[in-house]
Amino acid sequence: MEREAVWAVIAAMYDAYRRGDRAGIDRLLHPEATIWDSADPVLITSGAQLDKVRDARPADGPAETGVHAYDEVIDVWEGVALARYQNAGQCSGLRAGVKARVGRPPGPERALIRAVLPLDVPA
Repeated sequence: MEREAVWAVIAAMYDAYRRGDRAGIDRLLHPEATIWDSADPVLITSGAQLDKVRDARPADGPAETGVHAYDEVIDVWEGVALARYQNAGQCSGLRAGVKARVGRPPGPERALIRAVLPLDVPA
């Protein structure tokens, strides 16, 4: 898998997230993936645990009004790819209000993301 293919998998995951397509995201996750989720401080190590975190989010809670990944740097070695990129997401509701109360300007939340992808798994 080359750099472009690795980025295509990551971009497809963000597209699925924006559509609210859990199954689409899950199809792209390696079965043994570990994930840090902004909604939970515990490292997620299984699909069942990821679903539990997803299901615990309040339906009327804050929601992202936009999320995207950009500025990717991807290295490929024998059997593995390391992707680093920036993620920006705009949040409505509670988190936006909290930012205003603590004196932070409204605007996208930004994060630096790292992902290790095994290359023997078909995308």
